[in-house]
Amino acid sequence: PNLPFTFKRPADWTVQTQAQLTDQSSESLGSFGMTLYAPGTLEEGSGYGGTQLRAGATIVVSVNAKPDYKSIDAYSGSGFDAINREKTNVTVAGQPAVEYLYAFEGPRRIYTHFFKDGKQYTLYYETRWNEQNLKTGDNYKVYQDLVKSFTLK
Repeated sequence: PNLPFTFKRPADWTVQTQAQLTDQSSESLGSFGMTLYAPGTLEEGSGYGGTQLRAGATIVVSVNAKPDYKSIDAYSGSGFDAINREKTNVTVAGQPAVEYLYAFEGPRRIYTHFFKDGKQYTLYYETRWNEQNLKTGDNYKVYQDLVKSFTLK
């Protein structure tokens, strides 16, 4: 698909896309998802349903139409703070964004969200379900580099 963004990633991370596009124009992008897998990533069934990581890491990049949210401030005020920890204000692709740790009954993730032109951009990093500190290691550095290099076209 013709994506409205670019980013840098290591060549040895594999990519799987789940595109739901009405046409190839970024103007009509309804939703899009892309998962990047670190070398050696292993998934297994989770007691909570779905899957969890036994080894490795994933990074997900998604775009969804959110015409009701014009800014990260509106999103952050919608009950969002009740379940999210370690919230930090950051900038991604020149846009105000929020980054936070999510760890509730299963996956432990670091999310980064921002809004632009009626779309919500979400990037998140997930590692092994029992990882105590998500912000360490080479895979976390890949996530940081991806977020820093994320650019809107």
